[in-house]
Amino acid sequence: MSYLAYQEQPMWILDVYRDGAPIALGLGLNAGAVMTEGYNLSTDLGRLIFVGGHATLENLGKDNHLVWLPA
Repeated sequence: MSYLAYQEQPMWILDVYRDGAPIALGLGLNAGAVMTEGYNLSTDLGRLIFVGGHATLENLGKDNHLVWLPA
């Protein structure tokens, strides 16, 4: 994960790898978002959903979390 502080609205982004190979890069942690929708990803990945409040440096993993729903 990376924190993009230089953005007008700072945000966390997530890169997903399988066996060392990238399969999804730059997924933004947006509260309430199904992060895997809108991308041409392998159907066996399942779904990644970010729930909770807006992610900041102070609250990541406290007021929000990432949920993986296997395919």
